[in-house]
Order: sequence, then C-alpha cells, then structure tokens
Amino acid sequence: MLLCDMNLGEYAVKKRKAAAALILFVIITVTSVFSVSADSFSGENVKLTLPDEFFQLTAKNLSSHTDLLRQLGYSESSFKEELNSDGMVMFAVNNDASRQINLKIAKSSLSERIVSLNEQTDERIEEISSSLESGINEQGYSTVLSRSRLENNGVLFINLMVKVVNGEKEFCYVQYYTILNGLNYSLVYYNNSPELSQQELDECSAMFKSLQIKNTHAENSGYMGAIQIIIAVVAVAAFTALAVWIIVSLVKDYKRQRRENSIQKLGRK
Repeated sequence: MLLCDMNLGEYAVKKRKAAAALILFVIITVTSVFSVSADSFSGENVKLTLPDEFFQLTAKNLSSHTDLLRQLGYSESSFKEELNSDGMVMFAVNNDASRQINLKIAKSSLSERIVSLNEQTDERIEEISSSLESGINEQGYSTVLSRSRLENNGVLFINLMVKVVNGEKEFCYVQYYTILNGLNYSLVYYNNSPELSQQELDECSAMFKSLQIKNTHAENSGYMGAIQIIIAVVAVAAFTALAVWIIVSLVKDYKRQRRENSIQKLGRK
C-alpha cells in the first residue's frame, strides 16, 4: 500500500511538471507571435537599430502610407524629393507621425579637410561645436538648449538638443553629428511636442548606442601602410642584394687581379 502511494505521488509530481512546461511553452509561443521586431537600417557603411514602433519610409512603400505622409505635410511626390535631398539616406517615423528619425550623410569642404573628428584637437572640436550651435541659433526660430560630446563605438560625436518655435509649430530634436571618412554624418531624433519626455530621451539614447559607422579611412590607411611596409621591405631586400652583388664582384675582381699579377711575375722570371 505504501509503495502504491509513493508511485501515485511521483506520478502527480511528473504531471504537474508536464503541465507547467506546457504552460511555459504556450506563453513563449504567444509572445513570439505577437512581438514586433525592431526595424533596422544598414547601408552607406552605417548600421542602426530603430526604436520599437518606428519603420522606414522609402520610395518603395510611400504609396501605402499616404495618410501618414499627409500628417507629415507631404505628398508622395514631394516626399520623394525630400528623400533625395541634402544627403538623406534614411527616414523613419512612428505609427502616428509624432516622432521621426532621419540620417543624413554628405560631403563638404569641412569634412574633406577634417576627414575625422576623432583626430582633431580639443580646441578644433570646440570650434566646430560652437560653429554648429551658432548656425542653428542664427536661424531665428531654433535655440540650442544643450551641447556636449559623446563617444560611441570609438567615434566622437557632437550632441545637440534643440528647440524650434516657428509660428504655430513647436517641437524639439536631438542631433548627433560627426565627421568620419571625409563625410558629415547627422542622426536626428524629432518629436512634435514642446519638450522631450524622459521616455523619448531614453528611446533616443538607446537608438544612438546602436549606431555603428565603419571607419573606411582607417582601413584604407592601414592598407596603404601595409603596402608601404611591403615596398620598404622589397626595397631593403633589393638594396641588400645589390650590396652583396657589388661586394662579390669586387672580391672576384680582386682575386682575378691577383692571379694576373702572379702570372706576370712568373713570366718575368
């Protein structure tokens, strides 16, 4: 009887474990079905993970989002022009168009001259930062609320928080700016309200931390450096071979001269 009770007890425990495992499986399955993976951008030597609820507007999907474009103040044709202007490589928006993100990459005389912000002195970086702030403030409707420097994945950025008041429009944005590979990179997060909430700031910060820019200039420099080393090694080897050849030739000439002198002496005897 006791053995029977123990068997029944073990069976009950196994049954509860099986039920718990089944419930856990159902929860995981349902969660995976209803979860939405974050959209991401990859191109132009840049990788970026967008916040949840954001998706990219491209020339291919504009016709499916005419209502959203209307909220943004664009028609399909005018937005296509926007996508092709000022170095715009990515534009993303959330479901109700209350927040937007754009990424611009463009070349300028400054970026060609600087090549990389990381390689500049503190004084030069401060000069560039101050120039950016002055340019924004001089627009008349924009005010820089804060300016700082941030480093992300080995790349130095100038971080600006800006408030815009233009007629009835009032909104804020956060800009991350750097120069790398001889290009200007500008990542901007907008909202459509007078202030950025802490949730929006956290969302913006998480997006920025996901940003990766490939340093092709460093790779090219490394490649050219390797070529220069190879050329130097080959040159040294060639010089060494030439030096050895000259020494051997001199030794041979010396020995030949000695033999000729010896023959001449024997002849005179």
